[in-house]
Amino acid sequence: MENAETQTQKTPMGRVWRRVFLSMLLTFSVSWMWHINEMNSKARMDKSEDEALIANTERIAAYRDVLKEKGKEGAVEYLETLSLEIHGTD
Repeated sequence: MENAETQTQKTPMGRVWRRVFLSMLLTFSVSWMWHINEMNSKARMDKSEDEALIANTERIAAYRDVLKEKGKEGAVEYLETLSLEIHGTD
């Protein structure tokens, strides 16, 4: 019993709290880096989706303008050329 008490007394609490603090700091740092990485990947995904939506909106606006200017026949021709640009030649 006496040996256990002397062993406890030889361990200063400063070392214990330093290890606790360092482990908390390490955990916080790793979780923060993981969070930043996830947010950056989410931002990249959102940006690529936004670019696709903007491109589709521009195509719709151009189709609307062609439909107003040239009518139905011009719009059909525009859709054919647009399809070739997007999907390539048949």
